[in-house]
Amino acid sequence: MSDDREPAGPAAGAEAAGLIVRAPQVVRVGNLVFLSGQVAVGAGGTVVGAGDFGAQARQAFGNVAALLGTVGAALPDIVKLTCYLVRESDAPQWLQIRQELLPTLPATTTVVVSKLLLPDLLVELDVVATGR
Repeated sequence: MSDDREPAGPAAGAEAAGLIVRAPQVVRVGNLVFLSGQVAVGAGGTVVGAGDFGAQARQAFGNVAALLGTVGAALPDIVKLTCYLVRESDAPQWLQIRQELLPTLPATTTVVVSKLLLPDLLVELDVVATGR
């Protein structure tokens, strides 16, 4: 069986945040696009919106959109979305933001976790999309 994975895309500020990224941020397999988990880290490498779930969710979606754009895809091309929330109380706001940014909802899983890699992070998005 051949390995036809095609890594692509930048690390979206992860190295600047002091994270050692040893995996590509975007991998294409056929017409599927897999993104590494995206968080609210801006281009300068700092957490955007510390303590503000809405700001972090929007930044994470912005990072997702930017990475999808590197392979000719966009937010409407998402077919599977996994969201990791640090605070269960953010779930209603998560559902509202997700509906706003993804009017046609993909298959979605939402999980509450005790923490993420950086202490100020409140949300992480794991995405599979279709490529063009």
